[in-house]
Amino acid sequence: MQIRGLSLFEEKCRICEKRFSHEICSVTRANLSKHVVNAHNISMADYILDNKSWPLCGCGCGNRVVYSKWHFNKYYRNHKDRVPQSNEIKQKIRKGLRSKYYEKVRKGIVDINLIKQMWNDYKDNADTNLLKVSKRSGYDKRTIKNYWWKFGITTKVEIKRQAKLHKEVYSHAGEKNNQYCKIEDDVLNNIFDLLTDRKNVLTLSYIKYRFGISYSTDVIFKRLVEKFGRDTIKSLLKFRGSCVSVEEASFGNVLSFYFGEKNVKPQFKIKYIEDGKKKHKFYDFCLFNKLLIEYDGDYWHQDSQQNDSVKDALAIKNNFTIFRINSKEAKNIEILSKIKGIVDEI
Repeated sequence: MQIRGLSLFEEKCRICEKRFSHEICSVTRANLSKHVVNAHNISMADYILDNKSWPLCGCGCGNRVVYSKWHFNKYYRNHKDRVPQSNEIKQKIRKGLRSKYYEKVRKGIVDINLIKQMWNDYKDNADTNLLKVSKRSGYDKRTIKNYWWKFGITTKVEIKRQAKLHKEVYSHAGEKNNQYCKIEDDVLNNIFDLLTDRKNVLTLSYIKYRFGISYSTDVIFKRLVEKFGRDTIKSLLKFRGSCVSVEEASFGNVLSFYFGEKNVKPQFKIKYIEDGKKKHKFYDFCLFNKLLIEYDGDYWHQDSQQNDSVKDALAIKNNFTIFRINSKEAKNIEILSKIKGIVDEI
């Protein structure tokens, strides 16, 4: 109990009637707990039970619940999810959530007019998405959606429907709903100039970062193909794909310069059949159609030992020589002499 005027919390031992008090409730209970365990040699769980049976899970599974901080849990682990909530409890939860959100409006933390304006902008503007709305308003995307339906501005069904309409487009399908992902001609021309400069790292991921394009790499590739032709772009994009690291692409440029571009094939594919299904494996580089080189980076290849052994066996089966290097070895100029020695032996 709390003593009036003194602001002290007091607890009395039920066994020896010794009293404990402190300004903080948790400290009072901690002192009593130490006393019960040390003086009476019983656990706090047994002390609170007071010779009663241990409580069982409320879902009816028969498991004993856990004792935690002066009380017993009502359910065992996550068994609360097994018990369907009544409509009365659901309404009580909804009411509590609504009052919580409207309290923010009353305190001036949330401007409900701004929330309504955000919904109108999102619904009426086909070029926007939740990420852009979040950046402009400063609210998290999930918080925005919660505000929309908890303030009664719209429904969850309508939010999901609008989300599908505003989904990022990865191909030409956007033409059907006026969401065509256009890249300006000036930007495409600059990208093309960069692609023709062999000194630069030629990856779509690098291009996306270099020019600050928000669309996917597939969109960038399609826009380039529309303007300059598929064969031209594919010949320039030696290392197409977002899974190729910048370090690996840089090493590929070194190989192309040293051994000749025609003799170096990046992302070389070997096909095979497993369990009656056609499958394939990609190798980082193939030199002179004889030597396969795998660039094992520190991050991407740290947990791929099993896959590496499968790829090694497949390469040998198809009469290829395979050579693996790590990111540290690739930075040493002597590795090129070592690769040349292997090529000469082959």
